Amino acid sequence: MTAPQLAARDAVRPLPHAEWIGELPEGAVYGSLYAAPQGGREAAADRFADAGLPMHLDVILDRDAHGEPAHRGITIAELRACGARHPDSLLEVHLIVLTGAQHGAGPEFASRLRAEIAAVLEVAAAIGAQRAALPADIASDAALTEAFRAAGGEVWTVLAPGDDPAPLRADATGALIMLIEPGTRDAARPELLDRIPRLAPNVQVGVDGGVDAAIARRAIALGAHHVVVGRALLDPEPPEAVRGEQP
Repeated sequence: MTAPQLAARDAVRPLPHAEWIGELPEGAVYGSLYAAPQGGREAAADRFADAGLPMHLDVILDRDAHGEPAHRGITIAELRACGARHPDSLLEVHLIVLTGAQHGAGPEFASRLRAEIAAVLEVAAAIGAQRAALPADIASDAALTEAFRAAGGEVWTVLAPGDDPAPLRADATGALIMLIEPGTRDAARPELLDRIPRLAPNVQVGVDGGVDAAIARRAIALGAHHVVVGRALLDPEPPEAVRGEQP
């Protein structure tokens, strides 16, 4: 890291609502980079790294007006930049393919989308990401995930709110339980935390989507390996669960 970069790191502002993180096991809270505005993601990554938090990077694929794959979340360039700037941070890449990207798409788009997914996983491996959380059909695609696994990466299966956790592969490394629809900024559905004890005895479990301090505490108590937190750490105003008394 260059001298100017080190000076910038020394001036990193602390996270405004992170006091409660110390109550949880070390490494149990991952900072969501997608929660930061695009122009502020480098600064947010610095803040997460300065706080010692692993980082969660949402790569969201859609289809643009010309029928080409389009990135709506963390871009491939941002993946590379984050890996280069924070080589010692634990990175978790979460791939989201929006429903509209595939609705009515033909085989040509499906081929281009598959190539883009492969490119994302190639970069994830190159930056040393520890984990890729993928939709079930991609997580089970050996050809797509083989290189990432060979580089030492873990492949976890994403469970959206409407997904049935029962068919989770017996050899699955882990599951990322979504409390909101992937790619949205909806309010969390805490009742989905009941999935944790059903899965945690067999696989590691992460929790993502609208997580605040209260949800984080409950998820870890139920057996989750980690939670992903973004807005509750980065928003200027503390979320209600932080302002008020914790349940």
